[in-house]
Amino acid sequence: MRDQGRLNHFVVFCHRTSILNQWKFAAARLGLRLEEFLCPPEQSQTADGLLVTYQDAGRQREALGARLAQWGLSACMAIADEAHHLGVDPDEPDATAWGQTFLELTGSVQLRLGLTGTPFRTDNLAFCAARRMRVQLDDGGWVEQIRPDLCVEPRDLIAAGDVRPL
Repeated sequence: MRDQGRLNHFVVFCHRTSILNQWKFAAARLGLRLEEFLCPPEQSQTADGLLVTYQDAGRQREALGARLAQWGLSACMAIADEAHHLGVDPDEPDATAWGQTFLELTGSVQLRLGLTGTPFRTDNLAFCAARRMRVQLDDGGWVEQIRPDLCVEPRDLIAAGDVRPL
């Protein structure tokens, strides 16, 4: 999409600072320059994207939102690493700050990509920005499930060398 001119910038949200460098190095192998978002902003204007933790996005919501707006969100892709950390409670939206912050900051981006190896939450909060479908159970009841656009089996990722075995 970037080569086609449909995406110009990327913002990667992570749950831990240690993951930010992994994204930075992986992006560099693809020829992309990602910089950690700092407040006040000290980033160069030539970066292809930003790296930010969920905590820092919440603390620096206005500054990050302003930076993203400078880019023009219609040509931006937001990536949520370990998206299961972004639970949203529709009855108490303020109680789930990370999910609400992600939704607010990325509501107008061209594309949102949620990555997780944990497709459930023990607190039953909704996954942020996930497409859902209702499935009828054998006992006649209903359950809501996430409907991903793509699922990849761990064994396939291990075989491709993208993930190491436990």
